[in-house]
Amino acid sequence: MSETMMERSPLNGEVRPFKFKDSPFVPAFDHTQDEMGWFFFSEDLYMKWHSGITAEDQKVLALVRSILCRRHIRTKTKLVGVPAFILDDDKGGLVGAMGTGPYADTWYARTRDDLLSETESLSFVDRAQETLISFAGMHPDGEGFLPPHTFQDETSHLRARVGVTSPTDNGLCYACVPPMAAAVMGYLLEEGYLRETKVGYGLGAAISPSGWRLIDEASRGRSPRKRQVFFVRSFDHRHDALLERARKAVEGDLRCSFGPVWAKESNEKLDERIFREIREASVVVVDVTVNYNVGMEHGYALALGKPIVTIREKPDPWVPAYFDIRTQNVYDYTTDEKGESELIAKLIARIGLEFELQM
Repeated sequence: MSETMMERSPLNGEVRPFKFKDSPFVPAFDHTQDEMGWFFFSEDLYMKWHSGITAEDQKVLALVRSILCRRHIRTKTKLVGVPAFILDDDKGGLVGAMGTGPYADTWYARTRDDLLSETESLSFVDRAQETLISFAGMHPDGEGFLPPHTFQDETSHLRARVGVTSPTDNGLCYACVPPMAAAVMGYLLEEGYLRETKVGYGLGAAISPSGWRLIDEASRGRSPRKRQVFFVRSFDHRHDALLERARKAVEGDLRCSFGPVWAKESNEKLDERIFREIREASVVVVDVTVNYNVGMEHGYALALGKPIVTIREKPDPWVPAYFDIRTQNVYDYTTDEKGESELIAKLIARIGLEFELQM
């Protein structure tokens, strides 16, 4: 494929596809599907996927597959163009773009570096819990299924199939390249989160009672292994340095994860990452300073029943907060040295109390 047709590799940044006359498709992309109806990326990337694509790019592609798999589970509609850099044949738009090309905002635009940062932030247990949540979404009634990356051994038990790509995965093993996916499946089986059951004439799996409990804890941020706080704040906040110092102080004192999505592009758009992090957080801190432009994230956390700590910079002259926010006992902070110390102490006290209540 010529460089002029390909422009730049999608994984390198900008995506600049173009159309031929009336065709909704771009010749830089391969429309080949596997047996489960999932599209591969491009002719070039399709080949590299099987013959030496970089380890970092494999991680990115695995995460994108899982994100789009979640979209399929959530909407219950057939995905036409998956994963990233594949054209939707109805609108000719790029699905799951990672760049700034003309089709990059069709529904889900993320940079490669942002996706790489997200996948590298996921622990092994995070991937296992997210995988279990995906299984629950596909099989909400608890019926048995044939789990990917497994096989039935000679003793009629399910075992993880190490190092082999499973054609039935399609992103269900969350953000996992094949070796990691096999390890995740082995963990879920050995820890008893999946139980063996007969499926058709063979052996499959179903989510066990302990698995459903783990799903509930992980989805609601109530797992005792997760001391996770999500920070909702506007991307153009004037006091980022102060808030960053406060965040680090709280993390150090409470030994928890306390982080926002700092990148501008992610705060402008309530994407899958922000949904997931709010959903999994044990506590949500919301800064409503200046304009109440964090209302969508705030409302989502309220709808999930999350414990919320609401703060704002003390206005001068002082005015009360809006009524619906005022009912949450908003803490007014100042930006001088004393105010910073008091803000840190208040956050440690209120977040720490929520952690204790969840034990």
